[in-house]
Amino acid sequence: MMRSKRYLMLAVGAWLALSVAAPLQAGTLAAKVGGKQITVEEVDKALGMKRYEVDRQLYQLRHDQARDLVADHLLELEAKSLGMTADAYLEQEIARTAKPVESSEVDQFLKANAQKFPNVDDELRAKVGKFLKLQGERAAWGKVIGRLEQKYNAEILLTAPEPPRVEVKGAMTPVKGGAQAAVTVVEFSDFECPYCSRVQDVLGQLLAHYGDRIRIVFRHFPMPFHANAAKASEAGQCAEEQGKFWPFHDAMFKQQNKLTVPDLKALAKATGLDAAKFDACLDGGTQAARVKADREEGERLGVSGTPTFFVNGISMVGSLPLEEFKTAIDAELAAAKAAAPGK
Repeated sequence: MMRSKRYLMLAVGAWLALSVAAPLQAGTLAAKVGGKQITVEEVDKALGMKRYEVDRQLYQLRHDQARDLVADHLLELEAKSLGMTADAYLEQEIARTAKPVESSEVDQFLKANAQKFPNVDDELRAKVGKFLKLQGERAAWGKVIGRLEQKYNAEILLTAPEPPRVEVKGAMTPVKGGAQAAVTVVEFSDFECPYCSRVQDVLGQLLAHYGDRIRIVFRHFPMPFHANAAKASEAGQCAEEQGKFWPFHDAMFKQQNKLTVPDLKALAKATGLDAAKFDACLDGGTQAARVKADREEGERLGVSGTPTFFVNGISMVGSLPLEEFKTAIDAELAAAKAAAPGK
């Protein structure tokens, strides 16, 4: 019976993998109006990133559920081999693997979250201790299941959906990096966005690591709830007219709370820009159309927040860690090398 259940679970996993990956038949109709036929492919193309996000969420839900089912079966297999119940075996392993929560760990957590918990008492310390204990038990559960997955050669057969690759249209400036780079990272950003500021160090590390193999393109996407962001974007383009976008870009991100028009003009002087030309550009709104065009292109691509990146047309959202960018870039460099092995 146990063996049958195991095979059944593997079969379910295989079916789920097929159901995620299998597309509808080419030419399947989604709608008809008059003499016009609208195919599912046309609908999906119009959905763009929204379709991918739904597929990705469904994949993650299925993956997590499949792993939980596998974990339950692994515990049953191991417990049976030891003449125990699954619950008793798991309790034993967690007790052996999880470390007791030390008072110093509670202190460290409260210190790191001092703004959230300004008033510390014994009741709060007890709640934090319980929270850290649960975290430790969850980590211990992961270690136990990981060990059993290896022992019984368990695997999840689901395949993650491939992100769509889009074409970013419009001006591919301002830009830095290699002119003939195999990988282009297009950043849609907002000078008042704290996450956009935070990711700048990561982008600098990417350029230092990859050199001329990548290039980074900046596109403007001022969020409507940031009062000074649109004008700051215009100011960036005014600096670009004088060949000083990147120094001015860095300076604006360093003083995000001071981006009013007077602040921008003062910053232009401090950055070594021709003040008269800069002021005339900013006051005249000559770069407003460029900023508007960037935002419209971002909206067409499904951008809804900042920062949003397109690595050779593949979307990556948020202030992501260095390794996540490197994984995406390395995959693109490997694909480029495979496509031109003689180079």
